[in-house]
Amino acid sequence: MLLRLRFMAVELPMPGGASANARSVGGFKTSRLGARLWWLEADRHLCSLLEGRLTACGWRLTLFHKSAALLAALQHDQPDLLILDRLVLGTDGMMLLQSLRHQHYEFLVLILSAMGAPEDRIQGFAHGANDYLTKPFRSAELIWRLERLLQRVPPSLIQRLPVRGCFP
Repeated sequence: MLLRLRFMAVELPMPGGASANARSVGGFKTSRLGARLWWLEADRHLCSLLEGRLTACGWRLTLFHKSAALLAALQHDQPDLLILDRLVLGTDGMMLLQSLRHQHYEFLVLILSAMGAPEDRIQGFAHGANDYLTKPFRSAELIWRLERLLQRVPPSLIQRLPVRGCFP
């Protein structure tokens, strides 16, 4: 199945094929409706630019602007996928990711960072990231990478009660 992304003028095959549970928003279809994405990002402007696009895909987005808020939320719940910036107000994202992996958190992690040298990306993967996208980026590429990662999560694990919010 081919679809046309609103953000790009090229046709791309749908990741994982079409699904009866897919949702179409602006030409983009996801088969992982309700997936919970948590995003630790200090840049509030970037968050506001992308929040609408990510939620329009049918994903439930929770924003965190400080690592302490993320760690507190992990005491009660966890995401299907974490978008993680490497530098968040005094927090080393790599050390945070390494700590989460040592605590046996297995949710998917996409690092979104301005640090894009090959050594930086290798370090991200070595610390447990599932994907790494450098800033600046196109929103369409971020959405496609998220969809590809979410294909690894069985749909039965995604169908949960909505959790949405923004934490300072």
